[in-house]
Amino acid sequence: LLKIAATLVPLATTVMKQAKPLATDIGAGAAKAGTAVKKGAKHVGGVAADALDGIGDTKNGLLDGLVKIKDKKQLKKAIKEARQAVLEHATTRIAVSELSKAKQTAVTNGMGPIAHMPGCFVIATYKKFDFDKDLTDYTGVYVGRAADAAEGVALAISRAGDPDVYADVKHAQNVYVYVYNCLPEEVDERFINLVQTFEGEEMYGTQVSTS
Repeated sequence: LLKIAATLVPLATTVMKQAKPLATDIGAGAAKAGTAVKKGAKHVGGVAADALDGIGDTKNGLLDGLVKIKDKKQLKKAIKEARQAVLEHATTRIAVSELSKAKQTAVTNGMGPIAHMPGCFVIATYKKFDFDKDLTDYTGVYVGRAADAAEGVALAISRAGDPDVYADVKHAQNVYVYVYNCLPEEVDERFINLVQTFEGEEMYGTQVSTS
């Protein structure tokens, strides 16, 4: 699913900007994604699924599917659908405001809110008191990775972490954490896919350290 979003979002953005040479190159690569990407359409839904479902049925696959959409509103919708699907399928999802309570509970039952294992994470800030089923309606987003996801998140939201994320947490904004645990050898690829999926004007930055 993440690979699908990482392919669809940059391509849809490129098509939206009408950067045809680059879009053609990306589209050629997307067409080679084949059956795995096409099957992933069911996890996305809507406009994005229609575009993904076109892979293998047309010469340039996903590119042709997105170019046929043409309408920028529909392309933006396809991007939102892909990001929504990725956020919905996070291993763990928790509000930063709940982390402290969850950590206290962990002292008793031995289980923390975020697993102490390798993984990547997305930290998203939403308008205060404005959080519903649309997980993509964030005002800022940050992508990180760590050998220990729990420690990585703790660092990112601290004073020593990303300044924008820390400011949102400090001022009690509506901040949520989405964690994607994986095997150690999968961290870098998953991180790149997340960056490609969420890169945009709302992105605060990325955590480059995996330690």
